[in-house]
Amino acid sequence: MLGNKIFTEQGKVTSRRILPYEGPGMRAELTYEAEATLIGIPAVQLGTYWTEVQQGGFVYGEGRGIITTHDGAIAEWIGSGRGRPKEGGGAKFRGVLYLQSSAAALARINSLTVILEHDSDHDGNIETIGYEWI
Repeated sequence: MLGNKIFTEQGKVTSRRILPYEGPGMRAELTYEAEATLIGIPAVQLGTYWTEVQQGGFVYGEGRGIITTHDGAIAEWIGSGRGRPKEGGGAKFRGVLYLQSSAAALARINSLTVILEHDSDHDGNIETIGYEWI
């Protein structure tokens, strides 16, 4: 069951590159920067993920990133998701995110599994919302 909204971000893809062929589908890497909130605390986020086109037109991706609160607390995340390309460009992903931090202000995130909705558009704009999975 989904619980409270834990994480939000809005940002922009800052770089893209095509990765070497490793299987049946094309693989691309994207890096982005975003304004974020994590358990209600304002932050900035830097993330990189790769996506791979799979059979049936689906895309699968994995990534990791760093979230820094405006007070200087740091968290890191790792996640994965599956989605579909959107008409007009970009993609719509649904997945899971695991967070960790040694900062006392962010200690709560260490026990969370976050279910995410991640959307991107043709212009490289991204938006993510994450909910606690309880």
